[in-house]
Amino acid sequence: MSNVEGGIYGGFEKKLLSDQLIFKSSVRVDKNQNFDLSYPSNFWYLLNLNENHYC
Repeated sequence: MSNVEGGIYGGFEKKLLSDQLIFKSSVRVDKNQNFDLSYPSNFWYLLNLNENHYC
């Protein structure tokens, strides 16, 4: 039994407001001979309210 599959992944990051707001996104393209082409994606942001905040 053989199976052919492939994929590609890419991401983007942009810092705004003196690096207090960070926007990130990524997309992935997957193809498997048994399934249709799929495009899962991800978007998120991080807002830093206090630069001296430590966990």
